[in-house]
Amino acid sequence: MRRIPLGVLLLLPFVMTISLAQRSNYMMSYVSRGLERYQNGDASGAIADYNIALMIDPGYPEAYNNRGLAYYAKGDVEAAMADYGKALELNSGFAAVYNNRGVARYSRNDVPGALADYSKAVELDPRYSAAFNNRGVLHYAQGDFEAALSDFNKAIELNPKEISAYTNRADTRKILGDVKGALSDYSRSIKLDHNNPIAYDHRGALLWKEGNLDGALVNFEKAVELNPQFAEAYQNRGVVKREKGSLDAAIADFTKAIELKPGYAMAYASRGIALWLQGKKSDADRDFAQTVKLDANLGPFIHAKTQRIAPLTATVRK
Repeated sequence: MRRIPLGVLLLLPFVMTISLAQRSNYMMSYVSRGLERYQNGDASGAIADYNIALMIDPGYPEAYNNRGLAYYAKGDVEAAMADYGKALELNSGFAAVYNNRGVARYSRNDVPGALADYSKAVELDPRYSAAFNNRGVLHYAQGDFEAALSDFNKAIELNPKEISAYTNRADTRKILGDVKGALSDYSRSIKLDHNNPIAYDHRGALLWKEGNLDGALVNFEKAVELNPQFAEAYQNRGVVKREKGSLDAAIADFTKAIELKPGYAMAYASRGIALWLQGKKSDADRDFAQTVKLDANLGPFIHAKTQRIAPLTATVRK
């Protein structure tokens, strides 16, 4: 038999005797506190509050949607999906629920389902900037960059302060060869949020690709300052340091990236190349072996790199 918390047992008799208006206010107090707890990172506390709210009024779709968000935050995608489904049973025109269910479906690699949900969300609410942004992310992941660009453009048109849409559009523009537009979008994203490590990292990567090593380094430095757990930013900063000839510093960055993300094949490859440049071939070979073990597709990359730098190493050893 499922045990009911004592607090709920004590509350239910009182709920049964109050007016509908009082009951509604009582329910909303739990919904409000649940939202506050969720926003403060207390997903479990939020779920507890939404549970009570739904005992008081099982027909309130917003509570199911909000509890679904809290379940998703805890990693319980199945429970989140169930709550989103119940919310839509109660209100089939609830655009936010379609968006949220799209996020959950995408996390389960249900691309067609996610696409259908995002499209339904913008059909119901043509001014729903977040849903356009999310659908753009899905198009980007599928390699449909023109469709992604269209959705990111719409998201920004609807909400010029949609920070993630600028970063996402910048990534798309970079793929499509619009370097100037991409740099402009990264900078706009950073202007809107100076504490956005992803935008700094991605802008740094584009500057590196354009040969601006100093500019790239500044951006990677900022990215790791803002997020010391950002493995990719350490990897990227290490590449710039290696290309600038600071091999010990580069190796330290690659090692940090591996420490933060032990299965990071590219970081092993990058460190191996730096060690190879230092003439430490046995150490480099260990890293290369680990690279291929983690990702066999990087084998040709390592071969090409070592073939190119082998004469330099040989010259240093003379």
